[in-house]
Amino acid sequence: MSDAPELPNLRYCKGCQYTLRDLHTRACPECGRVFDPDNPRTTAAHPAGVTRRGFAVFAHLLTWFLVGITLLSIVLSVLYHDPLVAFLAGIALAPLVLLLLLLIVTPSLPIPGWIRFLAVANILVLASVLVMAWPFRVSFMLHQSALERHAAAVRSGAVNVPSGPITIGMMTFQGVSVREGNVGFQLTGGAGGGVHVVHLAPNPTFIWANTNWDITLDDRWIWVYQD
Repeated sequence: MSDAPELPNLRYCKGCQYTLRDLHTRACPECGRVFDPDNPRTTAAHPAGVTRRGFAVFAHLLTWFLVGITLLSIVLSVLYHDPLVAFLAGIALAPLVLLLLLLIVTPSLPIPGWIRFLAVANILVLASVLVMAWPFRVSFMLHQSALERHAAAVRSGAVNVPSGPITIGMMTFQGVSVREGNVGFQLTGGAGGGVHVVHLAPNPTFIWANTNWDITLDDRWIWVYQD
């Protein structure tokens, strides 16, 4: 046994609600959670009730659900990020995110510290994916040289403009088209429009037709949505 002092009053483990009575240890014998017998903040004065335990379990489940959503959003963003879809997804997920934040900042709920940390970190990563689209931008940078070579070949007539989907590296495009010298690689949508990455011709006076929005990726590449 260790030389840790006995708890002066009946206390409870903040992790599993085990009764910490007459212990000469600094770890819960039930779940192993470390506590300081001299620091009441590391233990609980009362066991969590059924309602609080239920909220804690729900916080666990909601955290892992949003972790899954974040991983899925990263994969989808790498392949074909659509800012409009990301914006709508953010609105749809906002109530769940706010609810989880409310749960994890409630100190009376028996939620482990690592779950609280994971929840906050995951929310920040999810927000960065939806707002900044960094997985798509990284994927585009990795494929940029190959895309520029293909655009140059199409523009020069060295290769025919494909009539159907093409794959360049990990990126799959619905098609490639040329407008006033600009070469557009279509990520989503059909013949009527969708998300494109457009390689601009030298000294362009035109970007693309019927665009709802355009985002500059670099001096020669524009990310657009054709309506």
